[in-house]
Amino acid sequence: MNIERRRWYRNTVREEDDLQVAVQLASGVVVSGVPLDLMMDGAGVRFDPTTFPALEMGQQVVLTFSSSLIEDSLRASAIVVNRTEQGAARRYGFRFTDYHELESQLSQEIFRLFNRRGSHRVVPHTDAPVEVTLEGILNGGEARVNLIDISATGMALRIPSTVESAMVGTSNVKFSLLLPGLRDPLKLEGIIRNRRLEEVGIHYNVEFTLEPGDARYQQGVINDYVLKRQLEIWLRAKAA
Repeated sequence: MNIERRRWYRNTVREEDDLQVAVQLASGVVVSGVPLDLMMDGAGVRFDPTTFPALEMGQQVVLTFSSSLIEDSLRASAIVVNRTEQGAARRYGFRFTDYHELESQLSQEIFRLFNRRGSHRVVPHTDAPVEVTLEGILNGGEARVNLIDISATGMALRIPSTVESAMVGTSNVKFSLLLPGLRDPLKLEGIIRNRRLEEVGIHYNVEFTLEPGDARYQQGVINDYVLKRQLEIWLRAKAA
C-alpha cells in the first residue's frame, strides 16, 4: 500500500459546492466534465465518452476549477492515473503533479472544499501532549488547558469548572496553540460550538475562525500536524 496516497482523504463533491471543472489536453482541446470527488493531490471527473477523447494512463493534462467560492479559476497540472467505465459515462482519476502549485492558489473557502476533514480528528501523542492557552479570560488573564483532539477546522478542549465559570457568557475565544515542532505558538480565534459536562471537566468543541491574512499559514501548520498524526496512527495500527 502506498503510504503517501493514504495521507489525503477523498471528499465527494456535492451540488451545493458549485464546482465546475474543465480539462485541457496537450493539443489545446478543452472539455468540461463533472467533478465527482477531490483530494489535495488529485480529483475524479466524469465525462461523456462521445464528446471526450480516451486518455492514456500517465497522460499530462491541465485541470481548471471554477466556483462561486473563488474570484479566479484555479489551474492545476495533472496526469491520468485511472479510468473507470460507468455505464454511458467514463470516470478518470487525475493526480496533481505539483501540490504546492495548487496550494498557492487556494483561498480559505476552496481549501475547505479540497480538504474537507472537519470530522476527522486526531489525538496528540501521549509523549507529546499539546497545551492550549486561552486568553482574555478571568479578568483579562490566561488559562492553560488540555487539547483532547484537533482537525483541520477545529479542536476539542478539556476545561476546568473554574474556567467554564469565567466563560459561561461567551462563545468566542482567543487562544494560542503550540504544536510539536513549532518554535512559536499559533495565535488563533474560535467559536465554542458546544460544551458538555464530563467527570473530568467540561468538554468544549471549538471551530477555528482563521484570520484571512494568516489563514493559509495557520491552516497549513495545522494540516501538517493532523496529517503527521494520521500517518503515525495508521503505521502503529498496521504494525499491530
